[in-house]
Amino acid sequence: MHRKAFPATRKDGMMIGGMDLREYYAAKALQGLIAHNGYTPEVKDVLIKQAFEIADAMIDVKVPDTVERVELGYT
Repeated sequence: MHRKAFPATRKDGMMIGGMDLREYYAAKALQGLIAHNGYTPEVKDVLIKQAFEIADAMIDVKVPDTVERVELGYT
């Protein structure tokens, strides 16, 4: 299970819901890419791929430990 960007905690302490941190980072990166480069349907797939590459790079910096990366499902 990936780390969540906005997890909710039930009364029993179990974390539920929330957007994956990778998806959150990708969404933010995609906003910046579109704002900087503009958007046309022809570049949609390229922008999405770049956004997830940026998100993965951010996670590499934020979660560098290999053991934690495996536990969080980032490998």
